[in-house]
Amino acid sequence: MEELKEWDIRIHTRAIVYNPETFNEKTIDLLKKYNVRLVFHINHPYEICEVVEEKIKELYTKNIRLYAQFPLLKGINDHYVVLKTLLLKMDELHIRPVSIFIPDPISYSASFRVSYDRIVSIMDKLNWNTPSWINSVRFCMDTTIGKVRKENIKEKNGKCITFSRDGKDVEYYDLDDGIDQPTPLNQLLWKKIEFIKYLD
Repeated sequence: MEELKEWDIRIHTRAIVYNPETFNEKTIDLLKKYNVRLVFHINHPYEICEVVEEKIKELYTKNIRLYAQFPLLKGINDHYVVLKTLLLKMDELHIRPVSIFIPDPISYSASFRVSYDRIVSIMDKLNWNTPSWINSVRFCMDTTIGKVRKENIKEKNGKCITFSRDGKDVEYYDLDDGIDQPTPLNQLLWKKIEFIKYLD
């Protein structure tokens, strides 16, 4: 940390959800000393249990800068209500969400990927049903030419979508028809009673 102090230090972690005690007094003091941006990878609202919530509140009271980014994953959070629930919870805890990432089209990833048309549908529904401080989060994909978004689409040819950025192109291959089946909301949010307010 001492060697990196001239840089803008950013640490990404999922430790907050599986071992929140990682952030003990010594670690928190170190994060504060070097003004670290702490970026959480929290994929689902149920990952923020009481223990995790209390640790996040402790980090906030110690003036640690809190951010979040996470992937859109089929079977985990592929419904706008789940995303809305998670983002509203983050807002309550003073976590600033930055990006929702589209999973890379790599081998054996189809079971977690969401088709392009459904990605757009989820994006639109989230934007239409949330306040501006929530729907400002960006949906993007990390590629060899940098992060790209819907606005970077150059052309669509069948299942091939070409993104363009800074004069460079990259091709994204969508899922074949029939692979992506939406996950029922009552499966994603099985503790539905406590989250019913977010359906409005």
